[in-house]
Amino acid sequence: MVALPVKRVEDRGKIGDFEIVRELSRSSVTSVFEGYQASLDRTVLIKRLHPQLADDDDLRARFEREAKALARIKHKNIVHIYDYQASPESVHLVTEFVSGGSLADRLKQLGTLTEREAVAVAVDVLEGLKVAHREGIVHRDIKPGNLMVGHTGQIKITDFGLAQFEGSPSLTMQGMVIGTPAYIAPEVISGSPAGPRSDLFSLGVTLYELMTGVNPYLADNMSETLNRIISLKPQPLDGINPEMQRLLFKLLEKKPDRRFTSAEEALKEIAPLAEKYQVERGWVDVEPEGSKVRTTGAKDSESLIQPRPRRQLSRTWVILSAIVMVTASILVYLLIQHATTPDEIIINETPVDSMLTEVTTPDTSQAVQPDSQESRPQQDDTAPATRPVERPIEEPVQNPARQPDKTAAQGSETDSRRETGNDAVVDAPEVAIPPVTGTAYLSLHVTPWANVYDADGNFIVQTPTDNIIPVDAGEVLLTFSNPDLPPLTRTFTVEPDDTLRQTIDLMKMVGEISFINATPWARVFLDGEPLETTPIYKRLLLPFGKHILRFEHPDFPVHEEEVVLQPGDTPRSIVVDLTSQ
Repeated sequence: MVALPVKRVEDRGKIGDFEIVRELSRSSVTSVFEGYQASLDRTVLIKRLHPQLADDDDLRARFEREAKALARIKHKNIVHIYDYQASPESVHLVTEFVSGGSLADRLKQLGTLTEREAVAVAVDVLEGLKVAHREGIVHRDIKPGNLMVGHTGQIKITDFGLAQFEGSPSLTMQGMVIGTPAYIAPEVISGSPAGPRSDLFSLGVTLYELMTGVNPYLADNMSETLNRIISLKPQPLDGINPEMQRLLFKLLEKKPDRRFTSAEEALKEIAPLAEKYQVERGWVDVEPEGSKVRTTGAKDSESLIQPRPRRQLSRTWVILSAIVMVTASILVYLLIQHATTPDEIIINETPVDSMLTEVTTPDTSQAVQPDSQESRPQQDDTAPATRPVERPIEEPVQNPARQPDKTAAQGSETDSRRETGNDAVVDAPEVAIPPVTGTAYLSLHVTPWANVYDADGNFIVQTPTDNIIPVDAGEVLLTFSNPDLPPLTRTFTVEPDDTLRQTIDLMKMVGEISFINATPWARVFLDGEPLETTPIYKRLLLPFGKHILRFEHPDFPVHEEEVVLQPGDTPRSIVVDLTSQ
């Protein structure tokens, strides 16, 4: 191994005993560095939690979880851990440096994998998962970006930050979906705990994407992505070995009990393919070939799959797809009709004659003196007493508060009427308006996903959902909860028997504060709740309206800053100088 030029990195700083060579990536939570350990003359990877987030218990727990997972597993297909350090000011993890990049990078740079390469990837990943699952560890985030190409020739699984230990409590809120959305197993979306078979589903999605260049479930938003995972069956790939096709779609089964029981069983199933393509040892057997640069559109004599799934389906699949689409369209139409026209259901169950009688009864009570034009309101096209009843249910019973006052209609000599346009206004004693009663329905499409609660805090449903939600008619207050957002409320008004369809983008209901700082420094409180000590790089998403930031420093007067967030605002940066107070 060639030693790195230590002098070049001395002025770049250290993290623990490791010298920083260069920064590789940065997210809102971590920075990842290439480092150098002089004592053992080796290159390392350092993942560090941002200092301002060092007191975040959940993030610290995830770092600790990843360290413990890697420490328990010693395997050629899993990244090795070298060090883990946690203090009140800093948390960092040091692992083996994998020089070949991820399969996600490889897919972008070199294009899709051949079937032989995909089999090799599957062998390596299944070998790693077999050992992890035996240790009671579920990865929960298998995807191309977490599969690294090692210089020793193996595919190595990395990033166990979301790993779940058997028997350990979850670090996340109930109902929160954990993992990268387009790779999550259906049972996890439905609320079941992740298990070994969940990792196998994620591997199936990963292989499909590596072979075609497209993730079959990825959509423009999280809700649609999760909905696709639950309901969409990816199209079969033409031109591949039937055994590979069968293995791939067994990994992608919606129901866990239809997948392989374990990674070990999947390895036994793939063994004949591995032997056929001479990749029994995994990626080591294809690395010399795989290292050759190959563009997405280049022809490869061994590639049995086109770079993108824009391929011709067989005649049988075209016919079956057409039948399925027509059938689905009919079912969707019937469901929409059922959901949007509850009145028609009532009409089918109730004799028409009885409904007509029920509707016309109030009208006869208004005819006080039929032969006298002065004793009744002027008639018009909208008066319910005189027009034909074309829709007998809707108008007479839609809102009881709008019905004519029969007592006033029969009237006494002291009642006076005055006409304004077509509306007759009765000067009568004030009558209490009865509340709107009955059942109404809500159809919600929420982005991103959320748990929905009623005004009393009772859980109703988790989106995305195709269910029509029954509610009490009138004003309905709902609270939407997503762990990345503050609780957000919306009020809807729904008439009895109506179905109200609402598309709600929660991100359009919040404003953002992207940066907070104070000179020299300050402890910050947001709306009375302690936040952090400046500088604060944490992205804060807050409901629209007024918020109070309070800055406290022992040597300066307390300073309060009023922040008003409104729709359309760009992310705000708040900077104050306490020395000028």
